[in-house]
Amino acid sequence: MSFNWNRKLLKYHAASALRPDANTALLQGLAKAALDTRAGRANDRHNVPVFLQYAVGVNFALNLDRLETVLELGSGYSSLLWGTLAPEGTRIFSVDGKPVDAYDIREPLLAVAHRVRFVTGPTLTREQYRAFYDSRTRTEFLGLPVAALRAHLGPFVRPQGRSFYAATLGLPEEPGALARAVDGQLFRGDGLRCLSTLLPERWKADEEFCAAQGPTALDGVLAEADSFDAVFYDCGEFSTLPEWTLTSQRIRPGGLAILHDVHFPKSVKSFLLCAMLAASPEWDVLYHDTTTPQGLCIARRR
Repeated sequence: MSFNWNRKLLKYHAASALRPDANTALLQGLAKAALDTRAGRANDRHNVPVFLQYAVGVNFALNLDRLETVLELGSGYSSLLWGTLAPEGTRIFSVDGKPVDAYDIREPLLAVAHRVRFVTGPTLTREQYRAFYDSRTRTEFLGLPVAALRAHLGPFVRPQGRSFYAATLGLPEEPGALARAVDGQLFRGDGLRCLSTLLPERWKADEEFCAAQGPTALDGVLAEADSFDAVFYDCGEFSTLPEWTLTSQRIRPGGLAILHDVHFPKSVKSFLLCAMLAASPEWDVLYHDTTTPQGLCIARRR
């Protein structure tokens, strides 16, 4: 089944460059495979390139020397791929604050629930969240000098037109002007500004999704799994960075960090984290996908 499904994905991925209706064909294929049961799904074609990015991430994991334990932070279409393609016996944890029943694809998600353990609840406490976003301007970020991160930030800053963060921060759309504006807003001399001071209203709103106190849903997973072969980061806008501090040391040497929403100003989730991975001697960036505004980045721990 894995071979046939991967062959279909490859076929539609190639066809999308040649035929404008290839995305619709893929959605019809997903429907036949019971992976998309929504009404009017063929009108949701903008989701298909993102789905294909998920497929690339899963495919990297499938080609590891072993794939025994996977952690996914943020459920959805990616969960369908893990549940459909991962080898039998792979433990797959999918943590999300939203229960499976609340998804518009609840039926296909429930169909893979025998393979994917869906864990519902917050990944962070408010104390953990506030401790990471402490409003300080830092000269180090996740163990690296800010100068090293700054030197690798460029590929993860991309014009996005009328994105929320671009509008909020008054950022231009032109590549050169955007890069200069981002540099001017993010950095103060040799220091990196805390995102909570740059975007205080959005940061405060996302705090509401954190638990008032522990233990969290993520704590339960970390108590059960000592290490992960792959971790897929696709959770809240401001939660990914502190989630990284809790989970990254559990990724085994040779294992993968797969990050979605890696481009700023489309998202604040992972662009700083990706720059850190590109600069870090502990990680190798294997893949950076720029085919969608969200983007995807895959790094292997040395």
